[in-house]
Amino acid sequence: MVDSIEAIAKTRNPLVFVKYHNLLALGAKRFDDNTQSKEDTCLSKMTDLVSKMESKELLLVSRLITHSLTMVNIAETRHRFRVIHEEEKVSDRSPGDLRVISE
Repeated sequence: MVDSIEAIAKTRNPLVFVKYHNLLALGAKRFDDNTQSKEDTCLSKMTDLVSKMESKELLLVSRLITHSLTMVNIAETRHRFRVIHEEEKVSDRSPGDLRVISE
């Protein structure tokens, strides 16, 4: 689903998609690399990139990020329900049974 949203964004406004993609790449690099100096951090690059955007671009990038995260959250919730449903199939609990099993 996120790929679909990104594909739509890429065709409708390629420049905004590039800025979105650059922000994601910098965020991922910042997450992976904890050894950066304070003078040259990914965060400062992200701040510079965002500060150069026009308000319309900021709105579109923030919507793209919001929609992408929403799709990720929906997928995670769907996965949790699928796991619960599979566990209910193999256990003696009926659907919706909230009793606590003590070990």
